Amino acid sequence: MKIKKKIGILIDNITNSGGTERVASILSSGLVDNGYDVQIFSLVDGNPFFPMHESIAYWKGKNSNRVAKLVEISRFLKNNKFKSVIIISMGKLSFQSLPILKLLARNVKLISCDHVSIESFKNPLRILKCLSYSLADEVCVLTEYDKNYLTSKYKVRNVNVIRNISPYQTTFFDENEILKKDKVVIGVGRLTYQKNFKRLIDIWSNTETEDWVLQIIGTGEEFDDLKNYITSINLQDSVKLIGSNNDMTPFYAKASILCMTSRYEGLPMVLIECKNFGVPAISFDCKTGPQELIDGDGFLIPYDDDINFSEKLKVLITDEKVRLNLSQRSFLNAQNYTSEKIVGKWVNLIEK
Repeated sequence: MKIKKKIGILIDNITNSGGTERVASILSSGLVDNGYDVQIFSLVDGNPFFPMHESIAYWKGKNSNRVAKLVEISRFLKNNKFKSVIIISMGKLSFQSLPILKLLARNVKLISCDHVSIESFKNPLRILKCLSYSLADEVCVLTEYDKNYLTSKYKVRNVNVIRNISPYQTTFFDENEILKKDKVVIGVGRLTYQKNFKRLIDIWSNTETEDWVLQIIGTGEEFDDLKNYITSINLQDSVKLIGSNNDMTPFYAKASILCMTSRYEGLPMVLIECKNFGVPAISFDCKTGPQELIDGDGFLIPYDDDINFSEKLKVLITDEKVRLNLSQRSFLNAQNYTSEKIVGKWVNLIEK
């Protein structure tokens, strides 16, 4: 009987409901389907927010201290002969973990994968992250922009670009189904400074939205502030805070438009997921991600141009033909983010 190769997925908090945790869930399950023995290492204990393959194990450590946990994980990886560990980081995890893993988890292949653009970090954190990449066997980023930035400015070696996987099955364009969609615009993500939903609410308030509704799906530290702000400008009838939901299918299926006003991104999952449901997107051209994802299936808006954003939103609300055309393009572009295509690239990187 062939022994399965062991792969570890290291993440800050698998209990979160964000795009990074969704990627960890999808990638882990995809690697299991490709014959690997996968185990999740989360620095925050608890059950995963997103469903995972039933064979995936969850590491339970003895320590509560972050550094002590990383030491414990490193020794566990080495003692149990893991082939590789993939570090899925949104910030500090990569440069905190790589020195410890390099020292204590010898013979384990280290793959560092950051889900936020490196330029979004200020020095000295940016320099620390780039220096730490020298300890990784492979570095994985989400965009060509980040790859070019790391290789040209910081001379980082072994940089690979692998997109995120869509968690949804690709379907085909059905004009009748698209026309049945509700008059709903959605914004999806954590309610944090990064996602900048207050700006979306302001744009909504300055757009003739007729009888359409904006649904913001997610939770986070800005929930109460946003709720109070919506009430203060008398938009509670047309702007709804939905909270988090681990099944986005009904929201994407009913939505006609998706809006993104993030200050910065890595490669936003929502811009990938919405394609499977034929939902055209409007996004600011923040660093990074939207520019490489919106390809004839939505509108990319200069970051400082709220008026342009409002105008394009109005176009999508009022012009059914434009919505249908962009919806069709969305379905076609969804083919680029299937599990088969993306997990195949991860397998090649692990076996490289």
